[in-house]
Amino acid sequence: MNHLSILALDEFPLISPGDNLCSIIIDSIKGNEILIDDGDVILLAQKIVSKSENRFKNLLEINPSEKAIKLGKSLGRDPSFMQLILDESNAILSTEKNVIIVEHKLGYININAGIDRSNVSKNKDLVLLLPENPKKSANDIQTQISSELDKDISLIITDSMTRPYRSGVTNFAIASSNIQSLIDLKGEEDIFGNELHATEIAIADELAAAAGLLMGQGNDMKPVVLIKGFDRSNYSVNNAYDLIQNLPLFIPNPDIGDIFSKILDQYPVSPYLDSRDSFIRWIHFIHNKINRKLGKEEISLFAALDHYRSYYKPKQLKLSEKLNLQREYIVMAFTLLCLVLIYLFYTN
Repeated sequence: MNHLSILALDEFPLISPGDNLCSIIIDSIKGNEILIDDGDVILLAQKIVSKSENRFKNLLEINPSEKAIKLGKSLGRDPSFMQLILDESNAILSTEKNVIIVEHKLGYININAGIDRSNVSKNKDLVLLLPENPKKSANDIQTQISSELDKDISLIITDSMTRPYRSGVTNFAIASSNIQSLIDLKGEEDIFGNELHATEIAIADELAAAAGLLMGQGNDMKPVVLIKGFDRSNYSVNNAYDLIQNLPLFIPNPDIGDIFSKILDQYPVSPYLDSRDSFIRWIHFIHNKINRKLGKEEISLFAALDHYRSYYKPKQLKLSEKLNLQREYIVMAFTLLCLVLIYLFYTN
């Protein structure tokens, strides 16, 4: 593969709730006189998927809780908007510099729980939520378009996100179907014959970012992009979530394994694989979810990390700490003995 063609569908119509998105996409492809080939990748902006699924919310119809009212007041935000953020999030991670960073209930770390106001409606009280189940949406759309066009196409649903310590937004994949979303190069060789040990390529995110150049973020009105020439057929079709979804099979207790499987469906790990810290937080969150289901006490992240570090310390470190503790006891005993001798000396 040495080149790609990236084409945006011109004059794509505005989408309304209940629209048959697949039929509209196919009509637009034909209207743009584009021929679809096996292996073509269709990328959709999340907004048109959410609109077709009627993920609109009217802020005037939201009854904000006391927590939302307090947050709205402290951040200078509409309490109804804050309530939607709370409803769509597992937790608010940060509000520093008046930027609301959350852990979305789908698992993503994003701003304002992915709730959109731009390119939504002339009604300023209407906002748009992310698709309720992006993975299912991607599978359904891909299956229908492939069937109707009789072509083996791939599909990616994209959204825009910010990045830590970098300005600006870029597109990334929130769901995909029938594509090598994550390619693992471990075991392969670099140009000098060195074996790769920890290299994975986020293919779906890279394609989403490329499509973002044509989709735009303003009034571009190009929510559907077609990429031709992509070929990684020598790798298996997957996504980051699929790589870990069989973990429940290794849990010896079938009841807990079943709970774990359901929780993984609701809170996929893929958004947390970008750093060790975010993955640890995901593990802690899942652990407490299972504890809650089993009626057990939840544990704080600090306590969990403290227990982990204590349990898995290297033997040399454990021995060193043990010796230090024994040394402290000896010093305390010697000091106490000295005090007793001094007391006896002066009392006699």
